[in-house]
Amino acid sequence: MNSTLNIAPDNLTLAFQPIVRIVNEDTFEISDYEVLLRSKDKKSFPAAIFEKIVNNESCNQMFWEWFTPEIKKVLTDKKVRVDINIDPHQFLYQSTWDFLNKMVEYNQQITIEITERVSQELNLKKGLIDTVKHIKDLGYRVALDDISSGQYSFKVVQENIKGIDRVSYPC
Repeated sequence: MNSTLNIAPDNLTLAFQPIVRIVNEDTFEISDYEVLLRSKDKKSFPAAIFEKIVNNESCNQMFWEWFTPEIKKVLTDKKVRVDINIDPHQFLYQSTWDFLNKMVEYNQQITIEITERVSQELNLKKGLIDTVKHIKDLGYRVALDDISSGQYSFKVVQENIKGIDRVSYPC
């Protein structure tokens, strides 16, 4: 990444939050890991950097160029499954689709989690249906994040149910 992001790439890191599946009342197992973007210095979500990534196509492309080798390191272990959060606005950029095309060899290990943030440019009904279909055509699993907050309602889930593999509901 370069100075247009006002960051050094070595200031970003990835954290992996376990996603747990309950087997029974006494047993649970880690099914996959949600990939979280963090700043190394503050150990927190880099909101200002993320806004630049989401709202600027060249920053989005630089992000994916940094992210791709980082996530591939983790995916060399074929047993690892990850959930990658993508903001709806990022689907408007070719660089996001280029990333998904480059990562297709790992599609059985990746779930694309579409975040709940409202994107005015991505028409909710048609845009989401087309986006989910395109992701599924590449062989990825699809999750919708935080149903009932942001732009997703149970009606949206119902309209897209054929393409959705998992939903999350905020606590």
